[in-house]
Amino acid sequence: SAWIRLPAIASSGFLRPSNAGAPSERPLLWFSGNQHWEPTATKMLRTPSGMCEMTFEQQALQIGCIRFGIGRADKRLMPWKAACKAAGIGIETRAALERAGVMRGAHRNDWFGVAVSMPLSEIELDVWVDAKWHRANVDEMARVWSETEARNYSA
Repeated sequence: SAWIRLPAIASSGFLRPSNAGAPSERPLLWFSGNQHWEPTATKMLRTPSGMCEMTFEQQALQIGCIRFGIGRADKRLMPWKAACKAAGIGIETRAALERAGVMRGAHRNDWFGVAVSMPLSEIELDVWVDAKWHRANVDEMARVWSETEARNYSA
């Protein structure tokens, strides 16, 4: 989850592109135009009957929800097809990702990529608290996360 990486992100001062474990793809930062929550960002949950997708509410309670954002007019944003081309994602994989996204309630028109590292000073951080999004400070949220984790491991 992004919470786990937040202290490292805060100390680096940047969001850095990743290929999310797909070694044949060039790294990108992925953003969504969905103003509530990008459904494909929701984590999976292990249940007695197997893996299933958490609801947004389950994730908010069990893991927490954060999102990084930039303005839609940012010239570094590439729409989905252009981002796939930049990352080296082939047509078959792109179609499979689109189908999987639709099954989760997402739409490719909301998906954008950025090919460069972005300074945190150019990015907004929102945290879901008390059933709404709140603007937050990355350094403060990283400190809160680190303190919470330290308490959890020392208990």
